[in-house]
Amino acid sequence: MQPSHPRRHWPALATVVAGLLAVAGCTAEVPDPAPTTSAIAIVPPAACEVITAQDAAAALGQTKAPMAVVNTAEECRYPAENGVDSVGVQVRVELYHPGTEEAAIALLGADHTTRVSGLGDAALIYDVGNQVQYHIWVDGLYVLVALTRVDGTDLTDPARTLAETALSRVDNP
Repeated sequence: MQPSHPRRHWPALATVVAGLLAVAGCTAEVPDPAPTTSAIAIVPPAACEVITAQDAAAALGQTKAPMAVVNTAEECRYPAENGVDSVGVQVRVELYHPGTEEAAIALLGADHTTRVSGLGDAALIYDVGNQVQYHIWVDGLYVLVALTRVDGTDLTDPARTLAETALSRVDNP
């Protein structure tokens, strides 16, 4: 049996994680926000503005910027020239609730998932070698950045760069 294609699973996995996290968020006890912040509407940038084709090309190690095969307000995915590797990003409004990380780690698996400090309100990295995902909560948004490369390249630095780039573009004061 052939192993499943890694890039086909990240959107489905993101959807499962999002569902679990939505449930976790709905059940967590969170204090009411201050009146000055409750009236602020969070409008996330379009996903393809958070990670551009040029950002994807750099992470994929190619000189030509790819065309997005998915380009919606919440999701953007760029395929590599080889048709196998890809960069994807999802951005949506989702408030961070303490305990969200534990739910995500339980779902993704503690053997491949670790907390990351210094990115947003909370962040996780999910690393299975040929794919690295950053799950980040920042300023009322949830950002998922995924980099898939099957050529054996170490994805640590390019995936971190994508995550930091995404965060620099979703800043909501």
